[in-house]
Amino acid sequence: MKRFHIIAARARLGMRWESFKVNQGLPDKVSALRAFSSRAGARTISLSLGKPFEDMPKSLRELAADILQNPQLPMDYSENAGFSGVRALLENHYELPSGSTLLMHGAQEAIFAVLLTLLNPGDEVLVPNPGFLAYAPMVRSLHGKPVEYRLAKAGAGFAYELERIRAKVTKKTKAIFLNAPANPTGSVVSAHFVRELAAEFPKLKIISDEVYGELSYEEPYIPFARYAPNIVSANAFSKSHALTGWRIGWLGCTDRAFVARILVAHQYIATCANAPAQHLVGALLAQAPLFAAIRDHYAAAYLRRRDTIFRALGAAAEKLDRPAGGFYLFLPIPNRFSSSLEFGETLLAEKDVLVTPGEFFGSLGKRHVRISYATSLENCRKAGEAIRSYYEG
Repeated sequence: MKRFHIIAARARLGMRWESFKVNQGLPDKVSALRAFSSRAGARTISLSLGKPFEDMPKSLRELAADILQNPQLPMDYSENAGFSGVRALLENHYELPSGSTLLMHGAQEAIFAVLLTLLNPGDEVLVPNPGFLAYAPMVRSLHGKPVEYRLAKAGAGFAYELERIRAKVTKKTKAIFLNAPANPTGSVVSAHFVRELAAEFPKLKIISDEVYGELSYEEPYIPFARYAPNIVSANAFSKSHALTGWRIGWLGCTDRAFVARILVAHQYIATCANAPAQHLVGALLAQAPLFAAIRDHYAAAYLRRRDTIFRALGAAAEKLDRPAGGFYLFLPIPNRFSSSLEFGETLLAEKDVLVTPGEFFGSLGKRHVRISYATSLENCRKAGEAIRSYYEG
């Protein structure tokens, strides 16, 4: 019976893959954003792309070198789900049940594999506005329909509200995206909110993008997948441990039958996560003090940068809620500018400071710019002062 279900899943996946192949040529905001960000010159202070402010830590380079020199560690294909020993370490670290995780090529592959597993043409997926710009294109690429739900204005920031999500759910809805700490707003959600959302919509999958979760400043990170079987946590070690180029992440879901279905999608997308990265993550998880030390180093560094840029922004940010995690803030633009793109263009031309126009992240971002403070403290100070000058007088 299990083999029959796997064969059926592969057949359904094959049809979805064919659907994906004929649905190319869609507008690509990710490429547009990268093109905008590529305009940075040698002296430009870039507050645009979201990547760690420093390269892979020396301690992890040394650990990786030891792994590559160890002839006892296999460097060929792993199981499709990832090396069982590494998954066991992951599950133990995050207190997830055995067999509830998969090792993936980053959180984005995890998310796409979930969508490929779930969607048939015409199915709807709720995406936040403002929100990470890749969610909607991924849904459209599979002939699904992204349906925006607007985040609520909360003080000078944005917040998730159950009522706004509830209003967008229809019979065609298959999944709801959450992202916290959020890109681009820095918003967070409470465990109570997540439990309430999952309980109200038990037949829907809650796709929880948690790639900034370990960089929470106030609360320890807990995968939301622990709260309900219809929640899928997608995470990676890219931001918290500066392993962006290693492309190693994971997903967790306590619905093991659904994990088995995702595994079929992952198998066709990537076969398995790369072996050296899996071993590196395994060694890191096995050394809990090292794992915590690197994570805490980055979390503390981003907190200092957040406070530095807020001080430098002065009046421009005095009413802005301070992000509780990650390394972004979503700044309203001065009234005299017609759009975030115009403000971004002006800032680059006049001050040689590069920010990301908020319209890349949805209609509610048209009068905001995203600022990534994943840069040096000095850059945070200089850029903040340059931006502040447009709000004075």
